This record gives sequence, C-alpha cells and structure tokens, in this order.
Amino acid sequence: MTTTPNLDIEHLVFGMTDKESAVNTALDELDNTAAGQLVHDMTSDANYTLTAGQEEILVLKVTDSGTNLTATRDIIVPDQKHMYVFWNNTGTESLQVKTASGTGVTVADAEKKLVYCDGTNVEIVSGLQTTEYPMDIKIFKAGLPTSSEVLYVMAMTRATEFPANMTNSQGDSDVAANASTTFTFAKNGTSFATANFAAAAKVVTWTAASATTFNTGDILKVTAPGSADANLADIGFNLKVSNLG
Repeated sequence: MTTTPNLDIEHLVFGMTDKESAVNTALDELDNTAAGQLVHDMTSDANYTLTAGQEEILVLKVTDSGTNLTATRDIIVPDQKHMYVFWNNTGTESLQVKTASGTGVTVADAEKKLVYCDGTNVEIVSGLQTTEYPMDIKIFKAGLPTSSEVLYVMAMTRATEFPANMTNSQGDSDVAANASTTFTFAKNGTSFATANFAAAAKVVTWTAASATTFNTGDILKVTAPGSADANLADIGFNLKVSNLG
C-alpha cells in the first residue's frame, strides 16, 4: 500500500475492489486537515499523546475542566509534516506542543498559535503569530538596597514569558559591588532566575535554567540578597520578556 508523502492518505491502486471507501476515507481526512477540530480535556496532570485518528485534525483545543494541571505539560503530535492551530483553553497552565523527541512551542493559557511540524520539530509559523511581541520591564533602585529588600512586585495583566538564561535582559549598577551579590526573581514566590554582581562588577550575570511563563495574575517579585552589599548602589534591571497576550 502506498500513501501520500505528508498525511499518509492511502493511494488508489489498480484492481482495488472498494474504491469508494478509500476515496471517502481520504476525503474525510482532507476535510479534518482543512477544517476539523479536536477538543481534548486533560483528565490527569500528565503529558498527552494524540491517538490514531486525531493527528490529521487542524485545530487542537485543549481544556482542563477538572483543574488537574499543576505545571506545563506536553501535547505530543506525530513526527510527520502537519500544520496545527493550537488552542490552550485550559484556564490553568501553559502547554507545549511538540513531537516525542523534537523541540516544541509553549502556548500560554487562553492563547492560540499557528504552528508547523516539519517531521521532527514543532515551530511557530513565521509572520502569522500576531499575539507575541517584545515587552520590557524596567526596575530601578536608588542608593543601597537593604537586606532582603523587595525591589519590585507586579501582577501580570496578560500572559508573558521570560526566556531561558534571561537572554538579552540587562542588569547594571552605578557603584560596583564589594562582594558577590545575588538578586532573586520569583514567580508566585518561587525563584526562576537570579542576577549576580560579582565582586567589583557593575554588570550582572544571569542564571535561569529554562523559560518561565507567567499567566494573568501571576506575581513577579524581585528581592535583594539576605545580606546587603556595603557598596553596591543605584541598581537597574531591564528585563526582556515576550508578551503572549
């Protein structure tokens, strides 16, 4: 049996006895690819892999009616070429659409993204993603911070994402640190990134193991170290963040 190169639709072959069934099945698969929608409700706090018959659907809408999700989970699609409109309608957590072994795209709650699987990885379709654009968050502390001083607190009004390693975010000071000094960046009380001024340094080194998505209402908090540095003063942070909503 031979099939089409991308959607694996069965070809008609000479001598086939039930051509009508083959043609009707192919038409149904094409119809689903062009206009079909799958609604999947997350019934557990785990990744979900599309089952047979779901992979040709155009629109993947994921819900979480039981409020089961507690963290970002993966929606696993087949490793074949396909376009998807991915709709996170969970009301709870971000989701990542990806293949079993390739890279994927994170979609925040209440967001829709047009993505393409090239057979290995899932990527944003260039030029068609209209909901994500750059946003900066600016923080400044005049003078010397006190020990454990809270420098910044903000509740997000829309979904945002800080990249791994806080790429392109900046941090500097007017007066250099006397000793190594680390500031903590937290989401809802849990640290996701740090900014360290080395001894005699005026520019920070960032640490962030992975990208972190904030949904509407999540709290960003920036805190000075428990022991204040004697010299470090007039500190500024300029945070690069993707606005997903």
